Amino acid sequence: MKRITLSLAICLISLSSLAQDYKGIWHGYITGEGLYNKSWYALNVKSQEGNIITGRAYIYGNFLFVFWGVMDFIGTIDKGNLKITELSIKDQEMPRLSLCTKFADVNYSKTGKEEYLKGTWETIKGNDCPAADALLKRYVSEKDDPDFPAELMKKIKEDTNKGIPFKETILTKPFVLNITKPTITIELRDYLKEDNDTVTVFVNRDEVITRRRISNRVYRKTIHFKKLSGLNEIIVYANNLGRIPPNTCVMVIDDGNSKQRINIFSSKQSSAVIYLNYMPLAAKPLIQNDDFFRDELRKAQLGPAKEPRQPGMRY
Repeated sequence: MKRITLSLAICLISLSSLAQDYKGIWHGYITGEGLYNKSWYALNVKSQEGNIITGRAYIYGNFLFVFWGVMDFIGTIDKGNLKITELSIKDQEMPRLSLCTKFADVNYSKTGKEEYLKGTWETIKGNDCPAADALLKRYVSEKDDPDFPAELMKKIKEDTNKGIPFKETILTKPFVLNITKPTITIELRDYLKEDNDTVTVFVNRDEVITRRRISNRVYRKTIHFKKLSGLNEIIVYANNLGRIPPNTCVMVIDDGNSKQRINIFSSKQSSAVIYLNYMPLAAKPLIQNDDFFRDELRKAQLGPAKEPRQPGMRY
């Protein structure tokens, strides 16, 4: 029995050692013709949950003139391969031109103590940026990384949020669904009882459903994804709390091969997020989260738990 326990412990230790931690700052450059010729680029990986990473990307250059940009990103990890999808440009300074959002396909490697992400990138949306290579190194310290531009580090330090805020809300823990086709249909209806819940839905930070009042009658919206190599994001933002807080609805993702149902919970403090992972003919069956949903709904309706009265104290 002791041998079995010891073997199991060794196995678990070995498995845990294989889980690479990507959180932190990665910096280097991306190449391309003209303006993007060896621009400084950095990823601040804020969270890593399983094979999903999120954070902010930064670009900086001083070729001809100074420019910079800040973008939110999401990504997937698969055995040392990272697929990074920039979602939206949060802030920028780019005279005469506009930045583009990018998709990067990079691989992890280690030489001595130095860790690298190397690969390629391409344009997702915006100007047709001249795509080429990406080379990033894990940031250690100012002493170990003296070539890190001070202007870029200043932008990173200005972001004091632990996660990625969205319209003054935080994003909830994401639901991750597989889809098998580039075109899906989003179905929305109220959960249990109509109470005037109103939501706005964003796909990769583009507004696709505006201030939709949720009812028991199903509302449908067809979405086509152009970028299939990485994750695609859906955010459900609560415009109100309805007559019975919090804001609730049922969303069904239909890709033509399967329908996947999610119970959505959002409020003035949090927005629900769903990540869609394109995997041809590998969609998961119907997904429900009724137990979690009922618990969260009950907490929101009852409010914070009150502490028990202490004997001998006046109230």
